[in-house]
Amino acid sequence: MGDDAEAAEGGGDGGGCCRFVWQVLRGRWFMISATFLVMCGAGTTYLFGVFSKDIKIRLGYDQSTLNLLASVKDLGSMFGVPAGLIAEIVPTWAVLLVGAVLNFSGYFIIWLAVVGKLPKPAVSQMCLYICFGANSQNFTNTGGIVTCIKNFPEERGQMMV
Repeated sequence: MGDDAEAAEGGGDGGGCCRFVWQVLRGRWFMISATFLVMCGAGTTYLFGVFSKDIKIRLGYDQSTLNLLASVKDLGSMFGVPAGLIAEIVPTWAVLLVGAVLNFSGYFIIWLAVVGKLPKPAVSQMCLYICFGANSQNFTNTGGIVTCIKNFPEERGQMMV
């Protein structure tokens, strides 16, 4: 009978271990670690210098066209108002999903054009693709910061820095 009571309380059969793992995964410190990983993975705008040479060579762009793409990329990464507005009406996972879709669609189409799977797009189309890809960073940052502020309400100012 003592074994049944112990098993019901989560001891003996490993239930306590599962609850501990679940508590760790749902804990606020794990959430902040996961947020940092998501933000690091979404920082593709910082890699423009790495792949801009391939865009220039394979698509036949000159330096002024590449500078235009870089400027549009910067504009896309600075326009975070839609991410904040969407975060007000949908849950955080939906904000992160929108960011993932923008990131994948923008940069995947650029990759397809660079490797030759798509015909060479017009410069205006490339500007649109890179703007979408760069704007995705705002959605991941908004989703991450909102989660951290909810999990650390007493440290709200430090989370915003």
